[in-house]
Amino acid sequence: MAAVGQGDAYGDTQIGWVKVGGNKALTGSLEYLEAGSIRDIFGEVGAAASVRSTHLPPQRHSISVPDASLNHVLMNPPYSRTHGGQSAFDIAGLSDRDRAACQKRWRELVKNEPVNNQAGMAASFLALARQKVKPGGRIGFVLPLTAAFADAWSRTRKMIEEDFEDIIAVASSEGSLSADTGMQEMLLAATRRQEKSRQRSPIRCVTPRPIPLSLGRRQRSGPRHPPSRPQSLVILRVFFLDFLKETKITKKENRRK
Repeated sequence: MAAVGQGDAYGDTQIGWVKVGGNKALTGSLEYLEAGSIRDIFGEVGAAASVRSTHLPPQRHSISVPDASLNHVLMNPPYSRTHGGQSAFDIAGLSDRDRAACQKRWRELVKNEPVNNQAGMAASFLALARQKVKPGGRIGFVLPLTAAFADAWSRTRKMIEEDFEDIIAVASSEGSLSADTGMQEMLLAATRRQEKSRQRSPIRCVTPRPIPLSLGRRQRSGPRHPPSRPQSLVILRVFFLDFLKETKITKKENRRK
């Protein structure tokens, strides 16, 4: 936005931006595990980008996300992990010393969370979602398929089963759901329990097949086996159905009030 509209005045964007590295060895959005708010993107880079906010005082340039405050949390978190001499914070511009400091900070942030850092950052973001979503709220994640079976994910899986219900796991038989990961992935949707329970929730597992374009329609002519929809589109439709339904219900309730 700043690059496209240089010099334009903006109001409160609600676009968050957290540095990685620096003197405090910041870990990006994982800082929300400890902090309740982060600065609005224009509060940090507005002057450098020649973008001014003429509508709000400087103290308003922050985004507050208290614990248990969100109705929905949707994430496609980074899968980065430290292994084979490669740091999870292998980011351009960071020195080896910076990466080591960020790694230490990451361990401190999740030391009391049901997370094994060997699983990578995605598990930490699941813990963050649990912290920020309100009871009865929904989470939706794109995750590596290893989240379903790898030993490093066992503590996080237990957390999901004990703290969430209405759990749906959608796996793609074609492998990757993202354009640039090149690895097998899955989708996870779940509802935050009102109260934690030792009785683990069942998980509904789905592996959808490609749906023919002519499904439900009378085929007039053409090949006997018509082309199929891309499986990723089918999966996304299944995955977000609950979110769309919940949003419509919420809007109806608000209108009644």
